[in-house]
Amino acid sequence: MRARPERGDDNRHTERLLMSTRFDYIRNTDLAVFAVRAGDKKPATPNGLHDATADHEHWLSRVEKRGENLGAPTGHVNGFFTVDADDLASWTELVTANGGVPETRTVRTPRGGKHFEFNMPEGVDLRGSVSKIAANVDIRANGNYVLLPGSETEHGVYEVELDIPRVNPPQWLIDAIVATSVTAERPRGESRAGYDPWLASIPENADYVREQVQLAERTIAKSYEGNYHGPCLSAAVIMGSLDEAGVLPDGMAEELLDEWRENYGIPNRNNRDKTVQDGLAYGREKPAQLPSDVMFWDYKATGTNLPPQFFEARPELRALRDHAHAEASSADVAFYSSLAEIAGSVHKDLKMVTGIKGEAALNLIVCPVGESGDGKSSNDNALDEIPESNRFTGPIGSGEGLIEAYFEWVEETVPGAGSKTKTVKKKKKVRSNAFFFQDEGEQLFATGDRKGASIFPTLRSMWSGAKTGAKNATVETTRSLDKGSYAFGAVIGLQPVIVRRLLTETHEGAGTTQRFLFCKTTDPSIPDVPPEKPEVPQPFLGWDHAGWMPMPVVTFPESITEDLRRIQVMRNRGEREYKRFYAHHMLTRCKVAAILALWNHRTEVDIEDWLLAGVAVDTSANVRDEQVAIAGKAAEEREKAAGALRDKRAAHEEEAQRLRVQKRIDDFRERGVSDREIVRRLNSRDRECARDLLGLS
Repeated sequence: MRARPERGDDNRHTERLLMSTRFDYIRNTDLAVFAVRAGDKKPATPNGLHDATADHEHWLSRVEKRGENLGAPTGHVNGFFTVDADDLASWTELVTANGGVPETRTVRTPRGGKHFEFNMPEGVDLRGSVSKIAANVDIRANGNYVLLPGSETEHGVYEVELDIPRVNPPQWLIDAIVATSVTAERPRGESRAGYDPWLASIPENADYVREQVQLAERTIAKSYEGNYHGPCLSAAVIMGSLDEAGVLPDGMAEELLDEWRENYGIPNRNNRDKTVQDGLAYGREKPAQLPSDVMFWDYKATGTNLPPQFFEARPELRALRDHAHAEASSADVAFYSSLAEIAGSVHKDLKMVTGIKGEAALNLIVCPVGESGDGKSSNDNALDEIPESNRFTGPIGSGEGLIEAYFEWVEETVPGAGSKTKTVKKKKKVRSNAFFFQDEGEQLFATGDRKGASIFPTLRSMWSGAKTGAKNATVETTRSLDKGSYAFGAVIGLQPVIVRRLLTETHEGAGTTQRFLFCKTTDPSIPDVPPEKPEVPQPFLGWDHAGWMPMPVVTFPESITEDLRRIQVMRNRGEREYKRFYAHHMLTRCKVAAILALWNHRTEVDIEDWLLAGVAVDTSANVRDEQVAIAGKAAEEREKAAGALRDKRAAHEEEAQRLRVQKRIDDFRERGVSDREIVRRLNSRDRECARDLLGLS
C-alpha cells in the first residue's frame, strides 16, 4: 500500500503547482526569454542571454520541471530597457532634479528596489551601466538582461508592482544614459578627465588607439556565461599592448577592463581577475606597434583558412608558411600536418596536465579536405630533422594495422629440449612512436564500412591515448597498446564528399570525426613569386631529456586550468550543452596549445599558445561546419527531389485509379446497377474514388 504523504510532501506539491503558473503571463507577450538558475540570477543555458527565444512553451516546460527562473534580454532584442533602482531615494533625487519621469511598468525586486521598464528608443545604442547615472541606480539595456516577475532568489520574489504598458523615456534620461555608456563612438572619457586631450596629443595614432580600444570592448561584449575566459583574456592582451606602447594614461587599461566587465555582466571573481592580469602581462610583453598601419590582432578565426596574422605571430610559424609557399603548397596543410607529426614524434612519457583527469596524451588526427590531387598530406618534410630512427611512418590501413605498426617480429632464444636452446620469432612491441598518413581517405572510409571493422574505434582510442588492441586466441598473436605507452599522429586526406558522409549522424565515423582537426588544401595566400625556402625550427620532443630526471609535463596557466575545470563542472552538472561535434573542442585546443609550446621549446603553455590554439581549432571547426552545411543543403535538395517524385508518382497512381474505377462504373451501369450499389460492390480502396466520380456525398 502506498504510504500517505507527509505534510511536507503536500507543501512541496503545492509549491510545484504555484511554480508551474508563475510565468504563464509570458504567453500573452512576444518576449524572447531564457532559463536562469533556480534561486539565482546566473543563466542556466550555455550561451546565456544569447539563447533567448520566443518559444514560450519550451521555456515554461523547462522551468516547471527544474524550478528555474526566467530572464529576458534588455535592449533592442525585446524593445525595452530597465532602470534598476536599488536606492529609491537616489533615483527620486535624480528624477526630481530633471523634471520628473512618467509612470511606466514597474517590478518590485526582492531587496526592496524597483525595475522601471521603458521602451527602447529607436536609433540609439543604449548600453548598461552600474551606478553611473546615480548612486546604486543601474541601467540594463543592450547586452544585459533582467529577471522576470515570478523569479525567486534567496532574498525573495520579483513581483509586478505597476502593471501598465511601458512608456517612452524622457529625453533627459536617454541623454544621461548615453553620456555614461561605453559606446562604439567613444569610451567614457569624461570620467577619466583627459581621454580626449591625451588622444589629441598623439594625432598620428589617434585612430589606431581608438580602434583598438573599441576592438577590446567588442571582444568582451561577446562573452556569456560559460565563456568569460577567452574574451576577457583577448581584451586584456590588447589593452596591455597599448599600455606598454605608452598611449594609455596610467591605470586606464585596468579601469576600462573593470568597467566593461561590469557593463556586460561578467562576474568579478578571483579567477576573472587572474585572467585579466595574465592578459595584461602578456600584452605588455608585446607593445603595440605604432603608427596605425600595423594593427593589433584579436586572435580570432576569420574563415576556413588560418588568417595571415597567425603565421606572423612566431618565427617558426612564419618559416613553416614560407617553406610551404616556396613549394607552392598550402601553409594550412603544412601547419596542421606538422602538429600531427610532432604529436607522433614526442617521447611517449611527454604528456600534458590540464588540471582535469590527470595526464593526457598529445595524440592528434588531422584531416586536410580537398579534391583529388590537391596535395592533402604533403608538407614537404618541413620538419625533416625530427628523429625517425624508431618511429613508424607510413599509411594507415586497418585498425589492426595501426596497432601492428608498433610491433615487429623479433628473434628470441628460448629453452629447447634438454639443455639445448632454440631461436623463435615473436611479435613484440619495439617502438612507441608512429606517424601515419593517407593521402586519399576513401579507402579508410571503405574499411570503416566493413562489417566488424575496428578502424574507427581504434582511431578514437589512440587519439585519447587509451589502451587499445585486440586480444586473440594465443599469447603470440596478442596485440595491445597500454594506456600512455605510445605517441600517435595521423594525417588523413579526404575529399569533401567523403567528409560529408563521415559527418552524418548515422555513420560510425561521426563520433570519430569530432576528434579530427580539419583544414583546407587550398591556400589563397600562396604568392606568385615564391619566397626563399627557410629552415623550420624544430620542436622539443623530450628525447634529449636527461634520463635520470623525471620527464617534464606540459602545464597550463592557472587562469586557463580554472576555466577548464569550471567548464567541465558545468558540463557534468548538465548546465552546459555542447553543439554537435564540439564535445572534444577544448581538449583538442589543449593539445594544440601544448604542441605550440613544445615548438617554442617550452613545457609551460603561455597565453599566446592558448590564443593561437584557439584560432587553429576554431578555423578547423569552420572547415568542418562548412562541409556539414553543404551536406545539409544537399540532403534538403535530395529530400525535395524525392518529395517531388513521390508527388508525381502519387498523382500518376491517382489518375490510374480514376481510369480503372471509371471503367468499372461504366461496366456496372451497362448492366443497370444503381450508383449506390456500384459503390457497395467496389473494393473498399476504390469506394472513395467512385463516390467522387459519381458525385455522391
